Amino acid sequence: TGELAVIAIQVEPPDFPGKAGGQGGDHEIAKQTTMQFSAGWDWIQATPDRNTGLWDKVSLSYSGEVELDDPWVRTETLAVKGSAAAKEVSFGARNWGGVRENITAHVSIWYGGERATEDVTQDLVVDSGGAHGVEIALKIEDAHLWWPHTMGSPSMYAAYISLSDQSGVLLDCKKIPFGIRTISTFISPVTQGRAFAINRRKVFLEGGNWIQTDQMLRYASNSLRYYNEVRMHREMGMNFIRVWGGGTAERPEFYEACDALGVLVMQEFWMTGDNNGRWAGNYSWPLSHPEYNSCIEDTIKQLRGHPSLFFWCAGNELEPVDENPSPDIAAALTHSLQVLDGTRPLVRSSMTTPEDFDPEKALCPQDGPYGLLTQD
Repeated sequence: TGELAVIAIQVEPPDFPGKAGGQGGDHEIAKQTTMQFSAGWDWIQATPDRNTGLWDKVSLSYSGEVELDDPWVRTETLAVKGSAAAKEVSFGARNWGGVRENITAHVSIWYGGERATEDVTQDLVVDSGGAHGVEIALKIEDAHLWWPHTMGSPSMYAAYISLSDQSGVLLDCKKIPFGIRTISTFISPVTQGRAFAINRRKVFLEGGNWIQTDQMLRYASNSLRYYNEVRMHREMGMNFIRVWGGGTAERPEFYEACDALGVLVMQEFWMTGDNNGRWAGNYSWPLSHPEYNSCIEDTIKQLRGHPSLFFWCAGNELEPVDENPSPDIAAALTHSLQVLDGTRPLVRSSMTTPEDFDPEKALCPQDGPYGLLTQD
């Protein structure tokens, strides 16, 4: 409207910053849904203000009365060589206006500067004040599959989604990059541990652990820094990065770099055995389970469209897995992943113990070794 708008942002420290020290300090920081390493961990010194302030991008966007809400492209390969791929473009059409709207959704799929299939349009009626869920099925013949760089090319497509009113006026539009691939997991009869396959081919994972691009979060929106750091992993021969549970879900720029460079991601949620009951703290933490579950849903919606995201993990070194996370959070996590994603597996814990190890629930029985390994 041309009028000046003023926005006030109130900044406060975490309710429970905790005392500094290794492995999450006095563990109080785990009472809330936040990064636990900022109280100190291993060789990491504590962040003086913990996670206080604006450390991410802050932006305002404007659309018409009806806007796209959480669009993504669900993919599944139908043949090993990718002779066909089924796709489902899913999004919400959210109506902020005061009347019902008759709108048209338009979807166009592109690959390498050319249309990959015929465009699809669909007429919708969206009630005022509500969000209308939309699913549009598509099919691409001779699809270019997304592979980790050790197995092939990380081919990326783009979906252009737009909403228009009855007069043809554009209300909202978004470009959604996506890759076509299928993930499966099984218990190896050789190692008796969990193994994975992508596009029905077994994959050998070689990777490292990721905490943050910078402890003070000064580069949290620097796409070039993320790209170069992921590229460094790739040039060291790695095809896999674990985003650790003592940190947080990363910025979209990190996953975009992994998509482009063909590096797989294991994404943990924000719990650790150090602070959430196994060795210290409490199994019931964080204190606000609804807040934690809400963050789970937001994170799934934000990350589910990235082909590099390989599988989810409930947290770092949680034990026993039937108590950690607490049963209600575990049930909410499983439900949210089934409803909002459904394309990749969930592992309950990164590590348990040799005595209680169950490959159906954890990746490995113990941590380490942490010294140099030599072979005679």
